[in-house]
Amino acid sequence: MDGPVLWVGRRFRFTDKPRPFWDGICDCEVAQANENRCFSLLRGLNQKGEPSRVSWTLQPAEDGGTQVEFRHGGLHGVMGWLMKKGMSKGWQRMLERSIPMVAEGIGKGRIPPREDVIKTYRGG
Repeated sequence: MDGPVLWVGRRFRFTDKPRPFWDGICDCEVAQANENRCFSLLRGLNQKGEPSRVSWTLQPAEDGGTQVEFRHGGLHGVMGWLMKKGMSKGWQRMLERSIPMVAEGIGKGRIPPREDVIKTYRGG
């Protein structure tokens, strides 16, 4: 693949199964993309209020590996609190399962298929 797939200003949509208080659709926009360093997006462009910001920053770790710093900010009020509670386990699972699996695949020169990433995320 030539050129970047995601660039600042690019809009895209995540979809998931609908849940109470959420239709399963999340429109996003890339807010920052520094190759091998930081990626952030604005999440919830189709919802009332300001979108939240999700970011991943990579830094060298003392053991020679890479440390991933994850932040999800901009969730306010009661609905923000409910969203944070609902998403916390999913983000944790992604950081512990999906990201290491994808990083390992990229290190071997291939991007794992979506189905494999989902299976790993679910613990399969």
